[in-house]
Amino acid sequence: LQEVDGFILKNRSPTSGIAGVNIYKTLEKSAAIGKDAGFFGRMVLDRFTGYPIEDEGRIKNYRIRDHFLTRIFMLADLDQVLKNPSISALSRFHQDNKLMLMAYSQTTLKNLGRIIANQKSHALSETLEEYKKTLIEGTRRPVRYTSHINVLLHALGYFSSNLSKEEKAYFLELIEGYRTGTIPVIVLKKIIQGWIIRFNPEYLKTQTYFAPY
Repeated sequence: LQEVDGFILKNRSPTSGIAGVNIYKTLEKSAAIGKDAGFFGRMVLDRFTGYPIEDEGRIKNYRIRDHFLTRIFMLADLDQVLKNPSISALSRFHQDNKLMLMAYSQTTLKNLGRIIANQKSHALSETLEEYKKTLIEGTRRPVRYTSHINVLLHALGYFSSNLSKEEKAYFLELIEGYRTGTIPVIVLKKIIQGWIIRFNPEYLKTQTYFAPY
C-alpha cells in the first residue's frame, strides 16, 4: 500500500484489530494470555506509524471521529501537493491550514514554517518528505479544548471592528459554554463561517479549520 491517508479497521479482529485482540499461547482452546493488535493491524501500526488509524468501535465517538476525519482530509490535500510538487503549492497548503495547525500545536506550526523557509538549502523531495513527516507527528493528538478557544478568539479579532457589542458578547458567552462542555465547538465554527460569508475576510476564507472535511 503506497497512497494511503489512513485506516478504519475491524474492532478487536484477530486480523485487523489495532488493540484489545486476545493473544493465546497455543492453538488449543485456552485462556488468553494478553491483548495486542491483530496480525494485519500490527503491520499497519508499524508501517504507517502516526497516520490516522482507528477501529469501527472508537470512531463512533464524535471527538475521535472529528480528529480522524480532519487528519484524513488534511493528508489527502497534502498528497495532491506531492503529486504535482512545488514550493508554491506547499506554501499555499501551509497557509490554508495555519489555523488548523495552530490548534493542533503552535510548535508544529513553527517547525513546518521553518521547513518551508529553509527549502533552498534542501532538495524539493527532501523538503516535502520532512514536511509530511512533521505534519503527521504534530497532529497525532486531538486538539485540546483550550487550543480551540485560542484559535476562535484569534479569528474573532478579524471581525472585532465589524461586530456589535452584543454580537461579541454573545460569542464570548458561547465560548464559555464550550469551555464548560455544554456547547460543541462546531457551533462556534459555524458562527465564524457565517461572519466569513458576511464580511469576506481574505485570510479566513480559505482556512480549513472552519470546514476541515
